[in-house]
Amino acid sequence: MVQRVGTVAFQGIDAVAVDVQVQVAPGLPAFNVKLYAVNAAGECAGAALYGGDAKTALAELQKARQDDPFIQLLMAQAYEKLGDAENAAALYKKAAAATAHNPPAAYARPFAAKKLKR
Repeated sequence: MVQRVGTVAFQGIDAVAVDVQVQVAPGLPAFNVKLYAVNAAGECAGAALYGGDAKTALAELQKARQDDPFIQLLMAQAYEKLGDAENAAALYKKAAAATAHNPPAAYARPFAAKKLKR
């Protein structure tokens, strides 16, 4: 059974809508976190990206905050999956150079830097 809960996360002093999905199933306890970018309309672009639909993910991500390093990272991944290495590299560079101090940026910076070294 999957349950959905709407909540917020803070990005600086701004509150950003977050869709939390929880699956309750028998078995050993487990806690897995997947970070998804949610735009103002509440549509989950990360789910489209990780579900294999890079084109839809990119369209949704373009509606989100373009200065967010996590959004830049997801857009870079979408461009990479679509075969656009030039745009992917440019966005990986932006994400790797981020100076924001929040969990999404802390995830995006090293991930993007690692992608650039390849």
